[in-house]
Amino acid sequence: MAILNLSVGMMASGKFLPPPNSVNVYVTNQNPDANLVKAGFTSGGALKPGRYYLVGFTPFQGHSLVWHMPVDLHAGSNAVTLTPQNGSVSH
Repeated sequence: MAILNLSVGMMASGKFLPPPNSVNVYVTNQNPDANLVKAGFTSGGALKPGRYYLVGFTPFQGHSLVWHMPVDLHAGSNAVTLTPQNGSVSH
């Protein structure tokens, strides 16, 4: 059996600080690069205009709050606000 001790956060002023919000990290025995590229993930921040899908998870009131929504990006600046109202609570 193998055990993975994982720390997520950042170093600031010589101290380890956890991230301000929950972070989901998944472990898989498959290299996800090909599937991420196929799904449209890029290593840079700029995206081509078009339809994309946002998928996110965070703990919420003892359950998981899940976002899965289409987003149409246009040239220039775009903004989306993720709230409990536009997510789904997973029980």
